[in-house]
Amino acid sequence: MNSALRLPRATPLWTLTLLALLFWGAFNQLQQRAWFSAACRSQARPDGQFEDLAPDAPPLPAVYLDNDSLYWLHNAAGLLAGGSWRPRHTDWDNAPWGRANHWSSPLIWGMAGSARLAALFTDRPAAELLPVVSPWINPVLFALFLIATAIFLGRRFDPWIAGLLVLSLATLPPILRSFGVLHIDHHGLIDIPALWMPLFLLLGITGDRRSGRGWFWAAGVMGGLGLWLQASHQLIPIAGTLFALLLWALFSRPPLPAAKGVAADDPLAPGPWRIWAGAGALVSLAAYALEYAPAHLGLQLEVNHPLYALSWWGGAEAVLAIAGARRERNWTPRRLAVLAAGALPAVVTLLLIRRGPEQWFMVSSPFLLRICEQIKEFQPLLGTLRGVNPLLLFLLFNTLPLIALLGIGLAFSRTLPVRERLGLHLALAALLPAFGLCLRHARYSSLLAAALWTTAAAVFLALSRLPPRRKGRWLPPALLAGGCATGLLLTLAPLANPRLPFMPVDRWVPQMLQRDVARELATLPGFPAGGVLCSYNLAPALQAFAGAATTGGLYWENTPGLRAAAEFFAATDDAEARRLLRERDIRWVVLEAKPGSEKTWVYARHGAGPRPDPRATLAFRLAAPGRAPAWLEAVPPETIPLAAKAAYRVYRVR
Repeated sequence: MNSALRLPRATPLWTLTLLALLFWGAFNQLQQRAWFSAACRSQARPDGQFEDLAPDAPPLPAVYLDNDSLYWLHNAAGLLAGGSWRPRHTDWDNAPWGRANHWSSPLIWGMAGSARLAALFTDRPAAELLPVVSPWINPVLFALFLIATAIFLGRRFDPWIAGLLVLSLATLPPILRSFGVLHIDHHGLIDIPALWMPLFLLLGITGDRRSGRGWFWAAGVMGGLGLWLQASHQLIPIAGTLFALLLWALFSRPPLPAAKGVAADDPLAPGPWRIWAGAGALVSLAAYALEYAPAHLGLQLEVNHPLYALSWWGGAEAVLAIAGARRERNWTPRRLAVLAAGALPAVVTLLLIRRGPEQWFMVSSPFLLRICEQIKEFQPLLGTLRGVNPLLLFLLFNTLPLIALLGIGLAFSRTLPVRERLGLHLALAALLPAFGLCLRHARYSSLLAAALWTTAAAVFLALSRLPPRRKGRWLPPALLAGGCATGLLLTLAPLANPRLPFMPVDRWVPQMLQRDVARELATLPGFPAGGVLCSYNLAPALQAFAGAATTGGLYWENTPGLRAAAEFFAATDDAEARRLLRERDIRWVVLEAKPGSEKTWVYARHGAGPRPDPRATLAFRLAAPGRAPAWLEAVPPETIPLAAKAAYRVYRVR
């Protein structure tokens, strides 16, 4: 065992890791207690407030941070009920036909497997235990992830620094959200490769040749798994790494000739980097076959695809060809051929995304882009924090941005060994696209947190190779320790609210209201039968809590259902709108009648071009009593007081 893992030298590392685990366990336990005691024991009232249930009343269904959790539970329940082990279709959206599902399967397997395992030790069926055990998968996974990360860091870092890095990872708010007990989702799974692939590369670059190849292999496997879990997430650190290697190959000084019989110390030696790219590409290809072969192969570039594996592998070979040509000052025909062939998959992929048919990359659809503008996670990070203290933006990533600024200065230090300097360049290059994407879309905040944390690790690894200095050597560890303390305080701050400790009130209250509205609508005679055309935000609650098939969940696979809702509510021709309902066998229409909502529907349907008068649309007419077409029968508000108070208009199709 490495001496860094032995006591007493490793005592600081394991003490701080234990502190991180204790904090993590307490944080999730308190969230779980608030989740059950508040959300499951409270119900909405027509006056917009909430009241506790009677002591002997059964608990209400749980609510989560967002609607994705309901879909994951639905897919896992389908697997337990004998459905496909690769759920490629869901009947919840795009009524009455359903839609394709391209979420990766490992989380669904884990949820169903955990429920079946729990059923072995109880007398309850696995389907009943599914919502009980599923919320704890991500917290347990993160605890194991922290322990493993501590082991990896202990092999190369000072024990105090390694421990503080583990603690900082446990107190980063974007990471906390991904792995929290209220978040049944794959975001935790996709954050692990985004954190470990750059870390393993860093350990491989700065290690000896014998152990380095193992780290490169592990980094490639992590990258391939990341492409499987969510390609749009993992492609960012992969592309950032390739870009950093390209810049290094073009502008760094070639390695000095070594003594006779001794190999030159070239950090861009082809062997390790071929292991990284080759292992990653092979894992990605194997995962693609596991998920989609043989019946669901196709050109869906929103998710893992062989073109991404080939682009990664070919891109690495192209960069290595450039590095070899510059090192030897010789462009041979073979190197030119490797460069052209290596770059070809990436060029083809970009052309297919930019110029191919819409169905090959639905995310680029103008209609879907307009819909995404209404979703909070697709809004700029600064926009989502509008109206709050600007200090929160800094606290969101603790003090890691300041450590990254130190890394920029260190990256140009002439006294830093070449391998540590390359590690810093790789970390900083992966940080730039994550930062740009996060400014544009808040959903990438966990990716930015992962990149900042990896940069901090690269900074401390570089500092350990510099000559010791008395002045200022305390500053980086102090910044890291201060960031840990900041993260702990920021996370514990919600305890000041006695009713909702650790609960994200802005998300929790609307989710509860939608649940109770859906349960109220389910009592209407005949409501679960037939499809429901409704506002996008209410669709998952109607599906999960009222048993209804709707036109809409906010997912790119559901573009036809989303477009049908926009066409209906933005329609000015009653005959065309009625034809759409008949075509889809829609029996109910539910509209969230907020002021100005008709403009949102018109914009989603028509964009910025020529548009009809919003006051002539069905959305505007259905929001006011007595203006609906004769083939829509309004449900009286006194029949559905909670839905009426929440500004929902409900119509039965005649």
